[in-house]
Amino acid sequence: IAAFAVITFVFMGYAYVFEINTKPLILDYYSRYIEVLKDEINNDIIKIENNSKDLALIGSLFYKKDKNSDLTKDVIKKIFYNYPDSLGGGIWFEPYVIDKTQKRFCFYAFRDKNNKVTIDDSFNSEAYDYLNQDWYKQIISQIKNKKQSVAWSLPYYENQGSNTIMITAGSGIYDDEGNLIGISTVDWKIDSIEEQIKNMNFELKINHQSSFSSGKYIKNHFALLANPKDDYIIVSTDPYLDNKSIVGKGLNNIPWYTPTLINDLFITYQGNMYVPYVKTFDNEMNLIFCIPRYEMFYSLVHTLRIMVTVLILLGVLIPTLLYLSLNKYIMKPINVLTGIAKKIGKGEEVKIKIEKPEEFAQLASTFDKMTNDIKVITKERGKIDSELSIAKSIQTSSLPNIFPPFPDRNEFDIYALMEPAREVGGDFYDFYFTDKEKNNFMFLIADVSGKGIPAALFMMTAKTLINNMAQVGYSPKELIKATNKKLCENNKQNLFVTMLSGIVNTKTGNLTLINCGHNKPLIKRAEGTYEYLDMEANIPLGIFEDAEFKAYEFQLHEGDVIFTYTDGITEAINSDEEMYGEQRLYDYLNSIKDVTDIKDVLLSVKQNLKIYAESAPQSDDITMLGFKFDGMKSKKENNVRIFNNFAAIENYKPFYNWLHDVLSSWKVSKDLSNTIDMCSEEIFANITFYAYSEGKGSIKVLMEKIDNEIKLKFEDSGVAYNPLEKPDPDITLPPEERPLGGLGIFMVKNMAKEVLYERNENKNILTLIFDNI
Repeated sequence: IAAFAVITFVFMGYAYVFEINTKPLILDYYSRYIEVLKDEINNDIIKIENNSKDLALIGSLFYKKDKNSDLTKDVIKKIFYNYPDSLGGGIWFEPYVIDKTQKRFCFYAFRDKNNKVTIDDSFNSEAYDYLNQDWYKQIISQIKNKKQSVAWSLPYYENQGSNTIMITAGSGIYDDEGNLIGISTVDWKIDSIEEQIKNMNFELKINHQSSFSSGKYIKNHFALLANPKDDYIIVSTDPYLDNKSIVGKGLNNIPWYTPTLINDLFITYQGNMYVPYVKTFDNEMNLIFCIPRYEMFYSLVHTLRIMVTVLILLGVLIPTLLYLSLNKYIMKPINVLTGIAKKIGKGEEVKIKIEKPEEFAQLASTFDKMTNDIKVITKERGKIDSELSIAKSIQTSSLPNIFPPFPDRNEFDIYALMEPAREVGGDFYDFYFTDKEKNNFMFLIADVSGKGIPAALFMMTAKTLINNMAQVGYSPKELIKATNKKLCENNKQNLFVTMLSGIVNTKTGNLTLINCGHNKPLIKRAEGTYEYLDMEANIPLGIFEDAEFKAYEFQLHEGDVIFTYTDGITEAINSDEEMYGEQRLYDYLNSIKDVTDIKDVLLSVKQNLKIYAESAPQSDDITMLGFKFDGMKSKKENNVRIFNNFAAIENYKPFYNWLHDVLSSWKVSKDLSNTIDMCSEEIFANITFYAYSEGKGSIKVLMEKIDNEIKLKFEDSGVAYNPLEKPDPDITLPPEERPLGGLGIFMVKNMAKEVLYERNENKNILTLIFDNI
């Protein structure tokens, strides 16, 4: 009896350890498979929302251009072929926006049973009053009130064509002043969601059956897809409810639902306990699976019951043998499994080999399968991360990033930047001379439709094509036409690119601009304010091979500035989901005072955008390019050269090359060149290492030749510091007795004719003067 009591106590301890180690694994096992379904549906939602945004862009282009209905229909059909999960959708304009005599104007496309996308013109008639449809009112009210980029309607039964229950996503269409002129919509069949949930049910059964030997299936689980934010039901499979009748109604129709469900380990419903799994999509909708607790742990309980029965039989007949058997076949496997569970929890790769007893062998097999599943998931996630890393590398490595790019040219100043978003996009910019004489200078900024590696590769194709075509000697219009034709020839992904390009003659200031569906640029005259350029936007590149393009010519004068950007600026949102917009960009640019450096202008806009967005995530690339014309000014300043770059040690070599190019062009003697080189290296190093306590700052060097003197003026915006106030070191002392520091500036003061310091407009300005005899 004593031996049996000891064995019973030991077994109960084993059962407790077995249960507390196995239950979390089972809970996590189901959570992982439900997470897979959630990711699939979430990807479908993202595609539907992207489809809606693309249609909104086409609607905006239709309104702003020549209102070519046939062209717009063709583009809509092409877009829907890129989104096979979309049932249909369209572009719907507000009353009298397109035609002052026509209250309703729209385009609608749907996918038939043969997966063919067809335009249904019957919707664009007086017979169909879309303005009073519930889905239209719901979407447009959300966009007006919240200014969100994508809104969702309540589920509804569509009886005009598809005759099915669906839910609709919509985006706003805006005019140049940011006024809402219509919406774009994309329809999503709820049946497709139910089908995905049914497939998940099958996966749950098979995987659960393979975990334990009892063969008990999960039969009584159910699911709910809902929008808690706007309080409506999308899909329900609850066997105790009339699921069809509650679609689109509030969540108070679900008896077991509470807002705090995500924190509940168990819920009680219809006399049974369920384990709820709550998964949230990117658009804040929820997928909830409720699995019966009894069925979930049935195999575990069944296994424990078998073990207890065996224990009692063996304990009554042969207690000693029971003790030996438990020690060999129970305690040892449980220790192995416990150790394996800990290793799995740490992410280690473990091969499980347990053959007896049978129950533990099956559980070990489940552990082994789970380890392999985790490995596969990790591999897939690593593959995705690798692809995103490659795409970002393609996107950023091809862009010019050394400024000033042409330090020996004083006719103009150019600066550009791109802040990539979390998801890889297709923004890019470029600039270069297009002729051997280097008189014609081209700059461009562009945005490729789509995301990921396809968009990044298409970006590289477009960028390379434009560069190659620019060297052929085409006129601006011929250059764009030739590039567009080449892009259309191999555009299997049906992508397109919006672009603004400019070619300026650096001698005359004549500027030719071509806008291919891109955001309007701004121009600032030398003594004026920033204004949007009044120019018509052509169709984006890559859509129609025979498209025509209109070019505009402007005359630039000394001090004129061109500011260009992508929609990542104007469509950036804050925490209230309000867009930054063209008007706010216009107002902020004109609020910048006493800033003449184009680089400082762009960095100031970037900082203002960051402050506006607050904690809201960046959804698109932020790209800007600024060009300042100084053609007339350069004739007056042949003896003035400027270097401007980040204060970083890797930028010393470009500075060194610039310095010696200037000294060589001025025919400065070798001895004086060496002296200026040593002094400049000391000042450059001091600014790089000590001026900026946090992050990077800039360094600007102005070099001027006046009569028999050469002046070097070093400027930085770091902490205030006057090196001339530091006492000269006593060089008569032995090196080991001298205090650290001070030798460098001491050397500069002795080698230069004169050294001057001033603090002006929060900048340190150190001027070195040398005799040039």
